Amino acid sequence: MAIKASIGIMLMRLTVMRTQRYILYANIALTQIYSFFFFFIFLFQCYPSSYFWERVGNPNAKGSCMDPQVVVATFYGYSAIACITDWTFSILPVFLVWNLQMGRREKASVVLILATGAL
Repeated sequence: MAIKASIGIMLMRLTVMRTQRYILYANIALTQIYSFFFFFIFLFQCYPSSYFWERVGNPNAKGSCMDPQVVVATFYGYSAIACITDWTFSILPVFLVWNLQMGRREKASVVLILATGAL
């Protein structure tokens, strides 16, 4: 969550065009909101929270958990959003340096350095 926000903010400092800023704002907001949601789903999937660990080793443990399909769907959703934002953060630097006045080698190296945020 924090890494994606820092990469987005770093790219925000390099943007000039308004559409690029909107793309970054949307990616940062989407990532942060869904990460926050994902954190609480993962943390509170069982009530009480200790039941998550106690249910395996203790057959007398009392509690309940969410339907596993909801948790799996949340994981898939988070994975899809992570892929979209990673691709956006790795492709956007190409458009940031496209019109800069520098040689092709320099542009390629700058794009590669900026695109390492996707890793």
